Amino acid sequence: MILRVYAIILACFLSHSLVGQFNNLKFENLNTIDGLSSSTCAAIFQDSDGFMWFGTIDGLNKYDGYGFEIYRSVLNDSTSISNNRINAISEDKFGNLWVGTSNGLNYLDKKTNRFHRINLYGEQSLSKSPRKIINDLWYELATNTLWVATNNGVIKIDLQDNPSDGKKLSFSYYSNIASNPNSLDNNSVNFIIKDRQNALWFVTNGQYLNRYDPETDNFNRTYINVPEPYELNHLPKNVYIDSNNDFWIGNNLSNIILWTKKDNQFTPLSLVEGDVPIRDFYQDKNGIVWVSTDGHGIFLFEKGNINPIQNILNDPFDPFSIPNDKPSVIYEDKNDILWIGSYDKGVSKLDPTKYFFGHYYYQPNNPKGLNEKIIQAVLQDSKERIWLSAYNGGLNLFDEKNLTYTHYSHEPKNPNSLSSNKILYTFESSSGHIWVCTLDGG
Repeated sequence: MILRVYAIILACFLSHSLVGQFNNLKFENLNTIDGLSSSTCAAIFQDSDGFMWFGTIDGLNKYDGYGFEIYRSVLNDSTSISNNRINAISEDKFGNLWVGTSNGLNYLDKKTNRFHRINLYGEQSLSKSPRKIINDLWYELATNTLWVATNNGVIKIDLQDNPSDGKKLSFSYYSNIASNPNSLDNNSVNFIIKDRQNALWFVTNGQYLNRYDPETDNFNRTYINVPEPYELNHLPKNVYIDSNNDFWIGNNLSNIILWTKKDNQFTPLSLVEGDVPIRDFYQDKNGIVWVSTDGHGIFLFEKGNINPIQNILNDPFDPFSIPNDKPSVIYEDKNDILWIGSYDKGVSKLDPTKYFFGHYYYQPNNPKGLNEKIIQAVLQDSKERIWLSAYNGGLNLFDEKNLTYTHYSHEPKNPNSLSSNKILYTFESSSGHIWVCTLDGG
């Protein structure tokens, strides 16, 4: 059977070094044309049923691997989500999906497929605020509590009973108190993270890191001890805790603060030249730290080396490249697949098991690339050379070292050239000769 393909994936096991494994990343991109409600994605989550949830600036999207179900706010419908700008997503042990928006907290009862809007402040004065922005959510399974990060401090919700059963929720409020050094250092709380000792940390706009102490139900502050300002003013401070329990602090890749917690050392790191705004951090199973940036793609770092391993950028000539240079959030699902949100280009899926597979495709403006987009056959000869037979382009010999091709084609005035460019099949004889079967030249 003749097999025609428009992009070829070669199982060429290239260098197994940390650099080599990222040379052939293949991104599968999902956008509004595929059914996503918006091309700007700010939050990603996988629920206990395996569904992917994408929070965008225009609605919540449930993805089953084939299509999207979209949830948006509906005027005068209290069972719809409270706002279309989705900032954070989590799930409790009862299977309720909690969604933080730019105007309130909701949970989705999956059994009824209806939302419940949470009155976070009851009779407090903050309840009259026209906008209740939720910045982050953290569900703590051990205590069955949901932590809610807002611009007015932190709220802890006790979920001992399933709220979908009509049980009343219990709230605890935490905010900055000027006279109390064990309160939050600032009321604008942007992120909630957990360290390797299972302690919760609350990242604010202040100059401290806030660790929650469950015994005192309060916070222990750690001053970010650096001599000069390190943050870009237009972005919230980001903090990531790596596999060594060290803290990466900041929102500018040229001015990161590395806090080694065990010896309490704060070390400024300039990882790139010029201001590069940071959106998110992620560390893979090989210890490589991925940093998504605003306008500069994704940087990969090996800890201990201030020079990036790689800068992943959009390639307009590569249909499998990252769709633009403005990735937002990076999320790893239960199958170790990475999902990368972006500003303006939807969501990208990256399967790490395909790192070692090179994907090479026809590029009309590349004289050393494949010379035809339809490939009929692939042969690896006894010298481990790769020969690609093109339908109307002749024979391509792959140079694995330089990732280029040498072309052999029909030349009408050359009797020693191929008899035809329309190749159907190639094979190697026991003597080591390469035999070529063509459609119209023998």
